[in-house]
Amino acid sequence: MRICHITPHLPPDQAANALLPYHLGCWARDAGHQVGFIAHPPRAARDIDAAAARLPGPVIWIPRRHASGPSRLLRLDSLRMAAGMWRRTRESIATCDVVHIHSNGLLAEMGALLASRLGRPYVLTLYGTEIWHYRPRRPGPDLFTRAYHGAAHVTFYSHGLHTRAVELGLARHRAGVVYPPVAP
Repeated sequence: MRICHITPHLPPDQAANALLPYHLGCWARDAGHQVGFIAHPPRAARDIDAAAARLPGPVIWIPRRHASGPSRLLRLDSLRMAAGMWRRTRESIATCDVVHIHSNGLLAEMGALLASRLGRPYVLTLYGTEIWHYRPRRPGPDLFTRAYHGAAHVTFYSHGLHTRAVELGLARHRAGVVYPPVAP
């Protein structure tokens, strides 16, 4: 199977949404699957090539947004970033069997949109801020809500997070809870 993980963080960053995709990638690789990543460069990496070499598969680094001033207010930076993500990640998503999207934000939400357009199933794993700070937007659903409802399966990082999602009206038939991998 070809699996593409889309995540805002990868090691050496020490965030839950950096460690889980890394461990899942290692386990999938060890089981004989092909694994790839689409991520922002780790903030903690001094050498981005060295960080990539430690991953269980190839990675496409997508720069973080750093706009300020009028372009940020007009969301032009978001549109420019989204177009760049689309171009750079389309082939990786089109050639995988399943996409595993971690967290939220423009990178994750564009990944979900592209996976949907290309007919690729995706799993969405949520770590906290996406639900704790969730506010439905009007008119119509925002990119996160669309990604959430379009996922083949949603995984929550804790039972409390899953409970909160249900309280917010984000109940799903296909949802579960995963707990972080822990070293022996």
